[in-house]
Amino acid sequence: MYKAKESPFIWIAWIILALMYGSVLDNGYQYIAYASIILFLIFLTITYEFEINENRCLYRTLIVGKVIGTRELEANEIKKMTIIKFGKRTVVILHPTKGFRIKLKRFEPNGLDEELMDFSEKHNIHNEVFGKTPK
Repeated sequence: MYKAKESPFIWIAWIILALMYGSVLDNGYQYIAYASIILFLIFLTITYEFEINENRCLYRTLIVGKVIGTRELEANEIKKMTIIKFGKRTVVILHPTKGFRIKLKRFEPNGLDEELMDFSEKHNIHNEVFGKTPK
């Protein structure tokens, strides 16, 4: 199973902005700023899980350790897979036949792209690879 965390930079920036606005707003509106700070702190705990099984891929979104969304794709539901490599980073985009695409980035441990390439070759899924891996 591969896991990734949400990048904390944007949420920390929103927390700082809400703190600044909360300190200068009137009493009635201060609570909105402070409530948004609590919401942004919860958003800091967003994690993603991706699991590759024999014939399917499972993508979960978790907040504070609770599953809030699950997406399961059978091998025949994946139309195309795009792998973009730049430097040491790799982004994998799954294009399902129905629904929105799934962008996979910052997953640990390394090796998700190789495992998905093997999955696509095994199930005859069209794939595109862009970029190079550094030597």
